[in-house]
Amino acid sequence: MTDDSDAANDTGADSAAVIARAQMLLAAGEPSAANHVLDRYLRAHPHDGQALIELAQVLVMQGDADAAERTAAEVVDDARFAPWARAMLAQIIALDPSRGVESLEWSRSAVRALPTAPGLRILLALRLGAAAQTEEALREIDAALALAPDDALVRADLHVHAARALVDAPGGRAEARAHLVTALELDPSNDLAARLLAALG
Repeated sequence: MTDDSDAANDTGADSAAVIARAQMLLAAGEPSAANHVLDRYLRAHPHDGQALIELAQVLVMQGDADAAERTAAEVVDDARFAPWARAMLAQIIALDPSRGVESLEWSRSAVRALPTAPGLRILLALRLGAAAQTEEALREIDAALALAPDDALVRADLHVHAARALVDAPGGRAEARAHLVTALELDPSNDLAARLLAALG
């Protein structure tokens, strides 16, 4: 069996496999190990945009927002990964409440780069909700749902994310509740939707 470091040093290493390994480690609560896997891979593949975006996520989990921002910024002009890098940058910048306007602009830029991605529109809705721009957030959520595949589980997750975008937005709690109810109708086993709905009272 090949260990992580050997796989990462192999210049033929598959990016998707490395990222999947890092994601599993992150999900298991091992961000340092995930960082190690990605760092070793990126030494041989320093311009792999997808791996850089994943590393930015890992760095956020490790509490190093500055390094995460620098890492995501390396990819914002890469045509293949720019939308996702810009969305990641928006999320990182949003960790600093004083940079809300900048975060929102990066999220708008992500949607402009790939307007057909429902996930990017939901992330924009989250930023808009945080900026108290409820009506525009609702428009982005409607656009995201119109673009979503006809898959009950996927649509349920989108409704949950929509609720999270709206719950703290001015006048958004009723809309958030409606999205959670819809999520549970689509996927009665969605524990997150059930917990959020219960928290709304």
